[in-house]
Amino acid sequence: MCTADGGSFGSVAEALRMTRAGLDYLNARAAGEVEAAGSGEVLTSLGEIQAKFTAAHATVLARFDAGDAHNADGYGTSARWLEAMAQMAPRDAKAAVRQMRALGKHRCLEEALAAGEISASWAGQILTWVSKLPAQLRHDDDAIAGIIEILVRAAASGASLEDLQALLGRVLALWRAGHPDTDDDRFGDRYLQVASTVDGAGTLRGDLTPECTAAVQAVLDALGKRAGPEDMRSDGQRFHDALQLGCELLIRAKMIPDRAGADTHVAVHIPFAWMAALDGAAPVIEGWLADGLGRPGSLAGKDAEAAACDALTYPVVTGHADMTVIDKIISFVLGAYGHGSDADLDPADDADDSGTDGDLDGSGGDSDRTTAPATTATARAAAGQGAAIA
Repeated sequence: MCTADGGSFGSVAEALRMTRAGLDYLNARAAGEVEAAGSGEVLTSLGEIQAKFTAAHATVLARFDAGDAHNADGYGTSARWLEAMAQMAPRDAKAAVRQMRALGKHRCLEEALAAGEISASWAGQILTWVSKLPAQLRHDDDAIAGIIEILVRAAASGASLEDLQALLGRVLALWRAGHPDTDDDRFGDRYLQVASTVDGAGTLRGDLTPECTAAVQAVLDALGKRAGPEDMRSDGQRFHDALQLGCELLIRAKMIPDRAGADTHVAVHIPFAWMAALDGAAPVIEGWLADGLGRPGSLAGKDAEAAACDALTYPVVTGHADMTVIDKIISFVLGAYGHGSDADLDPADDADDSGTDGDLDGSGGDSDRTTAPATTATARAAAGQGAAIA
């Protein structure tokens, strides 16, 4: 390890001391010395330093982890040691350990970082891409090493991140051509889960295929743009609103497919007492009594709108039977068919009344016959006959 004047560092401690001194200088005086026009070059150099720092940190952490040095301080894992001793948040500590192990497995990428040929950010992106490759390809160490080397060389030659992604897609397409029977699109692993909470909010998680990912991303990019300078929504909020807007546009355009070739049916159950208490309920009740069909009720909320959109709605009016009214109906029917007194309940009398059998309107019987209201005695008799008639 050499210093700027060509001398060598005498120890790791000296190298660290020089590194701290350089960073202290940048933190203390660089802000005043560097002009805005020259800040870009400084930032580029700092990015290179960051890449080399990432490689050095991973190398030292690998030695620390391999020797179980964390046990000496009473910590079971390197991640727990980083949390306590290096002031790292749990998530960052675990990420550092994962990165260390990934770079140890892909030496080509670690060497590129140490040489400053690729940034730490792009190295992380390449590792993410590699983790999503088909399982059969991921398990081929030689193939993965070759892919990473291709991407690193392209990055060192000035390729953009989009160029690297396109290059990886080309390499993957060539590999798929030679492995047509593999489930390399992760189609079998696809899933989407929407879980609702108590207050109606929800969470969305899933594993999408490349085709589905591209379609969702296209919708979010198109509908999730900022509305103007006054739009202060975060990226996550804009994408949430874009997803909602996309679904609402699809529903309003009546592009939701029918179920089994038929329109969606929605049955709306409306308690009769609730409907009768509404303002203007009288015409609704009259119409329902006239034709036997209820009229559409009032639905509220976006859930009801989404469910009833482009659907055939059948209102169902419900209520509770008033048994006192049922008793009166039974008494009225008994009286209408000649059971106006206790004597009329005699079966022999029914046998003599040959003119009324099967003649419900009485047109074939005695035209002078009238129906008297049921007396108290008749009502008691009707109550006794109710079970048999019902």
